Amino acid sequence: MRKSNLLILFGIIIIMFLVSSSTASAALIGGRVYDYSLNAISNVNVEINTNPKQRDIAEQSVYAFNVPKGSYVITAKQYEDGILKASTTEQITVTDEGEYKLDLILFPDVSEDQNLGDEKIDFNAPFEEEGIDKRMIVVAVLAVVAIIAVIYLFFSKKRKILKKNSSRRKMKSTSKNILGKNKITKTYGEEASEKVSEEQTIAKKTESFSTEDADSKMVLDFIRSQEGRTTQKDIRKNFPSSEAKISLILTDLEAQGKIRKIKKGRGNVVVMN
Repeated sequence: MRKSNLLILFGIIIIMFLVSSSTASAALIGGRVYDYSLNAISNVNVEINTNPKQRDIAEQSVYAFNVPKGSYVITAKQYEDGILKASTTEQITVTDEGEYKLDLILFPDVSEDQNLGDEKIDFNAPFEEEGIDKRMIVVAVLAVVAIIAVIYLFFSKKRKILKKNSSRRKMKSTSKNILGKNKITKTYGEEASEKVSEEQTIAKKTESFSTEDADSKMVLDFIRSQEGRTTQKDIRKNFPSSEAKISLILTDLEAQGKIRKIKKGRGNVVVMN
């Protein structure tokens, strides 16, 4: 009897020691719960994967767990009418005693969208043309062909014009060279011809002056032979020259101051000075 009481007392001491050591080495994990807009939310199921698993309903957006040292995964889920609306999962490692603050931010559940994204697309399926008018396709093709044809004709015509202009430039250049040579030849010919003509003119003038001087001397000698006084009519009778030439000779002699003409009736009296 006494021996059994000792065994019971020893067991109680061991249990108390284990409990006290477990409590002494425990840590507190806690924080607030928010939605993705950072608004505090309540009535969220929060779980931590301790052994055994712990659960907490975050009333007034606050949760808390007592855990020993170790690494844990905390999961928070928000339900609405039995349907999951938002959730999150966070990891935390407890290395020592004390308080660990970990706020949880829940994001909308996208599992349905993921299921939609998992749908397979058959790329070998025939392409279905919806609302495409075949006439529009034909018109578009014809328009493209017409544009290409216009561009081709434009550049083709431009190329021909450039070739034509180039040929014209070459012809003009050749013509200029030929004309230049002809002009040079012509210039030399004209200069020679003008020189000959000028010499002939000078010779004619010299001859004319000589003839005129001789005629004037003859007329002047005739007047002197008539005792320095005669008529223009008598001078014309004695010289074969025309009346106009005799008149010019007399005018020239008068200008030289060798004679003077006196008007008398229809004729002129010529007197030596």
